[in-house]
Amino acid sequence: MKSIAPFILFVIFFTVFLSLRPQEVRGEIRLFGRPSAFSLRPRLGTFYGTIQEILYAGADSGVRQSELRWELKPLLYAGLDLAFGPSETVRGWGLFADLAFKTGLTSAATGTMEDRDWIDDANPETLTLFSSHENITEEALLFTLNAGAVFFLTDTFFLKGFFSLDYWHIKMISRNGYLQYGPNGTYPPPPAPVPWDPSWPREPFTGPGISYFQRWLILSPGLGLGAALGRFTLSGTVKISPLIFCRAEDNHLKRKILFTDYPSGGLYVEPGLDLFFSLSPKARIGLGLNCRSVKGSRGDNITEDYGAGAPSSKSKNVAGTEILVFEGNLNLTVSF
Repeated sequence: MKSIAPFILFVIFFTVFLSLRPQEVRGEIRLFGRPSAFSLRPRLGTFYGTIQEILYAGADSGVRQSELRWELKPLLYAGLDLAFGPSETVRGWGLFADLAFKTGLTSAATGTMEDRDWIDDANPETLTLFSSHENITEEALLFTLNAGAVFFLTDTFFLKGFFSLDYWHIKMISRNGYLQYGPNGTYPPPPAPVPWDPSWPREPFTGPGISYFQRWLILSPGLGLGAALGRFTLSGTVKISPLIFCRAEDNHLKRKILFTDYPSGGLYVEPGLDLFFSLSPKARIGLGLNCRSVKGSRGDNITEDYGAGAPSSKSKNVAGTEILVFEGNLNLTVSF
């Protein structure tokens, strides 16, 4: 992620340069008779939230057997959008499309990773094992493609309908921290697992523990409503979809066990809000806020004990994941 930061900064300075140049008279682009233009939008922002990896007790069970919570609190990022769409807010309609790219700016600690296990079959909702570690977010890449139509209901208000394709990739690793297993971590173990107690001694853990990544592909419809009020433009959007596909790998580096999950379905919701202020007819600054939520996504799990060289095993519909991540950014848009 570090190698791309200079390029993003160059784009930001280049966009600022474009916004300050005197605007030359150019040939007008028209799409279906409506004036349209390309625009470039660099942005700087932050993600803040939690990604959960879940293992359920059975294919039809809602009881959690294991849970890993990876924090992004916060993760700084840089982004760049390339868009094409109507350049005037007069009554009528037009087509638009935009491609957005975002990347984490550094590989750094972004909070903690907490690992919880419920291993008592007689009391499946009683927590028995807990550990906490530093979370290092090594990679974060997000691509979004939106395409649709915008309808200018008046010279002030507009409505958007569109389809969106999202691809997310995030890779993290846990390091150091402590284990709090109490008598459940002894050998031989007790006849029955003992409920976890926060007063148990904390056993230090050093070095890397778990390497984890998720890759998401989400197709969703979206709606937007906005208003152009003088030099200000306010726009809100929402995307909702069950068309969710994910592949995740959880590699326990010391135990040498690899868990590969294929959750899908569930419900994805992403509301967003953007506020822009026009600096000139071709340039505007903006503030963007949104929230990404995925719930109820489940699928198969494949477990491979590569340390022992044992054959892999497959469990149906026991792997799950949940995401709740907020985002805020500052941006500059230049049309050309």
